[in-house]
Amino acid sequence: MVVLDLSHFDIETFDPVCFKANGVTGVILGVYSPTDRPNRMRQVAQACRNAGLTIHGFYGFIYFGDAFGETRDTTWAIQLAKEFGVARV
Repeated sequence: MVVLDLSHFDIETFDPVCFKANGVTGVILGVYSPTDRPNRMRQVAQACRNAGLTIHGFYGFIYFGDAFGETRDTTWAIQLAKEFGVARV
């Protein structure tokens, strides 16, 4: 099993068909973005599904005292996990 951890830093070079063709079987997706709602990561998740990659989990960065990590990113990760039927956040 080969699983990649992808975040917004990876979107510009994201190619799920290439990943699948080179032995990647699944992904873990980070929803953190300083400027973008999770729409782009939603598109990444759908492209992964379309390519046959398993989504093992979603995550947000949870930093003590950081409202983005404590609420926004966690909420986004939970929402996307529910939307895609993924059990792990």
